[in-house]
Amino acid sequence: MPQRDYLMQQIEEMGYFLASLIRRILKLKDDDKEQEITTALHDSIQEKLSFNIDEAILIENEAFWDLIKGHLTTENHMEKMAELLMLAGKSMHPVLSPERISYLEKSLFMYTHLQETSTNYSFERRDKILEIQQILRSLI
Repeated sequence: MPQRDYLMQQIEEMGYFLASLIRRILKLKDDDKEQEITTALHDSIQEKLSFNIDEAILIENEAFWDLIKGHLTTENHMEKMAELLMLAGKSMHPVLSPERISYLEKSLFMYTHLQETSTNYSFERRDKILEIQQILRSLI
């Protein structure tokens, strides 16, 4: 039983971390500090999850998914990571940067993968997929 409690505590802690990072990024966006968003995302993920998000978004989708699954255990955590990638991609300048496109493509991949494999259909997830697709079409 103590081992299960520890695991539940770790899962909850990861959820709190991701939620607080989303709040931090939204605050930076509201404060018109969009240049700091990717730095905050990179630093936080490097510190907490021990991988470089800027390098991770450049790898193949399946290898990226394996990396994410190795660090995030729940569907909710993965969805929050997809949201973080989407927020970072939406806030980047210049508009046509390859980095921006990579963030949005990985977010789209994650949301799509979750939508296809989840036992629960999510209208919110579907709306985010459509939003990212629209952004990517306008960029390319």
